[in-house]
Amino acid sequence: MKTPLTVAPLAATLFCCACATTTGEQSDFGRAGLSSDTGTTAYGTFEVEAGFEADPGDRRAIPLTLKFGHSEFTELYMDWSVYEKVALPGDDGEGVGDLGVGVRHRYWEGASGTSAGLQGFIKFPTGDEDEGTSNGKLDFFAASMVTQEFSNLTLNGFFQLGVIGDAIDDDTDVERTIAVSWGAPTGLGLETFGEVSRRFTDDLDPSYLLFGLAFQNSSTTVFDFGVSLGLNSDASEDAFFVGVTTNLGILGPQGPSVYREPGSGY
Repeated sequence: MKTPLTVAPLAATLFCCACATTTGEQSDFGRAGLSSDTGTTAYGTFEVEAGFEADPGDRRAIPLTLKFGHSEFTELYMDWSVYEKVALPGDDGEGVGDLGVGVRHRYWEGASGTSAGLQGFIKFPTGDEDEGTSNGKLDFFAASMVTQEFSNLTLNGFFQLGVIGDAIDDDTDVERTIAVSWGAPTGLGLETFGEVSRRFTDDLDPSYLLFGLAFQNSSTTVFDFGVSLGLNSDASEDAFFVGVTTNLGILGPQGPSVYREPGSGY
C-alpha cells in the first residue's frame, strides 16, 4: 500500500498541522496494511496520512491520503502515491501512481464494542503503465469490515472485492482480499499492531504478515513504522514502512455545531 526518499513529505504534513485554524481531533491509527477498520475521521475535520514504503530492489513509494469526516459515521478520502520507483528490466520506472477516491461508512455500533462498516473505492489510472506505476485500468472496489474492541485489544475482520478494468467485459479480472488485523496499547503512547492478509486473483494469491509500532506524540498526531513479510511464493519480498497520521482540525467555518470530545462519539 504505501514510502519518502527525503523527509520533505513528512515535514510538509507536520507544517500543515501547525497551520490548522482550530484544534485538531485525535487521530486514529490505520494507515498501513491492506485492510480498513470501522473507525472514521472525526466529524467536520480533515486528516492527512503520509508515508514511505520500500521493498528493497523492487519498489519504493510515497503514499499520501487526505480524509474528511463528512459525518459522525462517514468519511470521504483520496489516496495517491505522489512518487513511485519500480524495478523493471533495463531502466527502472518512476513517476506518480494511481489516484483513488473512496467513501467509508460505519452503519452499525453495538453496545459491547462491536461495529460494522462498508467501503467503496475507485482507482483512476493516473500513473504510467509503461513506467510500472499503473495497470492502466479503471478499477472498482467494495469492502466490508467488522471491528471488535476489548479493554486492551482491538480486532478487525476485512473482506474486499475488486473489479480490475472493464466491469462488463467477460475477461475482467476479479480480486478478493481477506485480512484480520489487531492493535493493542503497550503504555507510554505506544501501540503494537499487525495484520495477516491474503489477496486472491486469477493468477496469484499472495499472503502477507505485517506488524509494527505506532507512537502517539500528541492528541492529533501518530507516527508508525513496521515491516511486511511475504508468507508464500506469490508474495513480494519483505518490505518496511514509516509514516505519520495527523488531524488538521476544522479548517474554516465548516464543521459540527457541537464540539466533539477527542476520542469519543460525541
